[in-house]
Amino acid sequence: MKCLLRAAARRHETPACLLKMTISVVVVSAIGYDVPYLCADDTNRVGRLEFQDDFDRNETQEESDEVGNGWETNNDKPWSLGKKQADLRDGALHVTPSNGKESKLLVIRSCDFRDGSIEFRFRLKNDDDEIGIVIADRNLKDVHAGHVMSVRAQKGKLLVSDMLSGAFDPEVWKRKKAKQQTEADQKQVAACRKMVKANIGVGSWHKLTVTTHGKQLLAHVDDKEVVDFLSPGFENQKTILRLSVKRFGAIDDFKLYVAD
Repeated sequence: MKCLLRAAARRHETPACLLKMTISVVVVSAIGYDVPYLCADDTNRVGRLEFQDDFDRNETQEESDEVGNGWETNNDKPWSLGKKQADLRDGALHVTPSNGKESKLLVIRSCDFRDGSIEFRFRLKNDDDEIGIVIADRNLKDVHAGHVMSVRAQKGKLLVSDMLSGAFDPEVWKRKKAKQQTEADQKQVAACRKMVKANIGVGSWHKLTVTTHGKQLLAHVDDKEVVDFLSPGFENQKTILRLSVKRFGAIDDFKLYVAD
């Protein structure tokens, strides 16, 4: 077993996203912050296997999205032109924009967990493609689309966001929509995001593993840790899982692990 919590516990600094939580108390001891720590085995995952999908199946038709196995898509948007964008072939899920240029397809399924791991293989086709996960909670009625968090892979980098505490905090979102966003809002949003370099190339398969435990999020690319981020929104319940593909891309061997 290897313990994976390092960030705030060692630095003795309060994560910026916690500063706005005036009722939060962080206790510093001889070993660091008194917060839950995350341990995982050498697979970089925690929890029991709840769901998996290798996408190795055939559709019954080729006119519209038919991912199956509990997945749906958002292919009802105007930019989709009502055409098929998700295709099951060669044992993987492939996404191709219906207009051949630009789209952002979400492949969606229900879930119900707080702590756990999401793992899948992905392949970018072009330099400006993006593949990741966007997690929401349908019980957050005052939060736009119930947004909780996102992790997105691009060429050479990984982008992580505590959406609930940052950009989609109800008050921050309200001011942004009214074009009244303050400097404090901008700092809050920035503190709840992290962009890191990652060895992600175009045209080759990579594995992304994302684990949440309380306020902590860990992300591994090809079993190498690239993100260790502490932010309050990560501990929220997660009830909607969205695989997000911007432009072209492929996904395979999806697994969801849920911690008891």
